[in-house]
Amino acid sequence: MNDSTKPIPSGRIAPDRALLAACLLYIGLLALACLVPNTGRPSPGPRHAARPADTAAKPAGRTQLLRTPPNTRELHLPPAPPAGVRLIVAVSSAATVLYTPFFKKQTLVKNCVVATTIAAAPLAGALAAGAAGPGLHAVLAPSAFLWLGIMHREIMMDIQVRLVLGFVLTGLIHDGQLVFRRKTA
Repeated sequence: MNDSTKPIPSGRIAPDRALLAACLLYIGLLALACLVPNTGRPSPGPRHAARPADTAAKPAGRTQLLRTPPNTRELHLPPAPPAGVRLIVAVSSAATVLYTPFFKKQTLVKNCVVATTIAAAPLAGALAAGAAGPGLHAVLAPSAFLWLGIMHREIMMDIQVRLVLGFVLTGLIHDGQLVFRRKTA
């Protein structure tokens, strides 16, 4: 965390400059999120098919289906899903802003916030690509897998931090070195 070879702790980058860069990047993220459509997939366009009444009235040679070339079809966007890309980005953005002041102090809550924010990324990507129905359902299992994996990792990191903190407080770690003490009896 405070590795002296990293740019901020080593003094190569001033903390106020890093904070300014982070704020500008975040503002850029939110501005670009406003430009992302809720869906990105156009529907295949209207299908042209002969109706039964039309085929009976026309001579046998004219019953072929008239098709519009693919490049001239009208594009119709499907209705936006209720939980669109912008909603996922907005909730994830709010969670990252509120994480340090509010969620980080609550052990299980912070783990859920981190896991949910990360697991929402494939869903947002699927929605941005236009997935709906079966296509969106295909992303749910990998997102759940990702949520469980990140949740596990977050809990293990909490355990590791508490163990290391306990070792420091009990004197088993001194100046970054693990100290082994022999029992004297």
